[in-house]
Amino acid sequence: MNDSADQSIIGRLLPLVAQHRALGAQFAEIQGWSLPQSYGDWLQEYEHVRQRVGLIDHSARARLRVTGRDRCEFLQGMVSNDVNVPVGAGTYACFLNAKGHLLADMRIYCRPDEYLLDLDPGVGEEIRTKLDFYVIMSDITITDITGDIAVLAVRGPKSANVLGEVLGQSPPELSEYAQWLVSYDGVEIMVVRIGKSGSVGYDVWASPAAAAALWQQLLVAVQSHIGGPVGYAAEEVLRVEDGIPRLGADLDDSTIPQEAGLEQSAVSFTKGCYVGQETVARLDSRGGNVSRRLRGLIIEGDSLPARGSRLFSNTRDVGRITSAVHSPLLHKVIALANIQRGFNDVGTDLHLDDQQKRTASIVELPFSRTPGAKAASISE
Repeated sequence: MNDSADQSIIGRLLPLVAQHRALGAQFAEIQGWSLPQSYGDWLQEYEHVRQRVGLIDHSARARLRVTGRDRCEFLQGMVSNDVNVPVGAGTYACFLNAKGHLLADMRIYCRPDEYLLDLDPGVGEEIRTKLDFYVIMSDITITDITGDIAVLAVRGPKSANVLGEVLGQSPPELSEYAQWLVSYDGVEIMVVRIGKSGSVGYDVWASPAAAAALWQQLLVAVQSHIGGPVGYAAEEVLRVEDGIPRLGADLDDSTIPQEAGLEQSAVSFTKGCYVGQETVARLDSRGGNVSRRLRGLIIEGDSLPARGSRLFSNTRDVGRITSAVHSPLLHKVIALANIQRGFNDVGTDLHLDDQQKRTASIVELPFSRTPGAKAASISE
């Protein structure tokens, strides 16, 4: 990205935009927000997370609060996973339409008097409106609190060390999506265990007023472990290598959970009815035999195929690229793609619809399972 990117910031600004500018961030508009694309070297930022620790501003993620005495019963009927979990626990779920197609995927955190929904950037008000449509006689209030909370993500093998140094006590052992309330500078903040992007990590929820000082202290601790801030470009590479689908890229309103492999992590087949459940349950009863699957690809050559590029088996059009990156893990171009049934088995070779007819080989996800996977080092 060239230097002019920082001079033409468009989209909604993060609460800590001044801090990112001071660190030399180059910005890009992503899902309606101006987000740091890179702080100068995306590969170094990638390695912070893979090998040490990185600090990421996730304040653009949409956040909804669900309150009222019927909140558990209401959400049970709305989302695909079981939200009847202990206070302090959480889950991952999909919100579907009546035909079983995905409207959003989300993390759901159970608090004493509320549920907190953590969604992709830019979808909060839309999902709040769609959920509110189903509130008829229930005692339910759904509030968009995106602007009321800053979220700072600490990711990588040293993330627990960093939190311990800044907060004065090490995080307890937490299951994924579990929360820990702790005092920081006299203010209560919420720490959530996240198991994505290559290794253990945490999201730290704080008020925007507390976030500036917290960011600075976390940054100092991260840098003491030879880490640093991480932008969106490196995050995308980490996400694709880890085989994690993203709304707006690999997931959209034509996606059924089983097509994206979300049935293991985001669906309960025992909790009872919810919007779109009939389609999901019917597919499960038929062995999960969907018409397409999200798969991983290793692609010949160095150029990245565009999102939507077609995949062929001989002369038959069998799929579409949804995300593609250069992978430091494999030193190759990798991609996620939706591929038709009958052509999406691991080990199958397809080809791109480009002049070279480059081979695209289906491999198991995540890409770390691919033989030869090894993160590059900065010295290489």
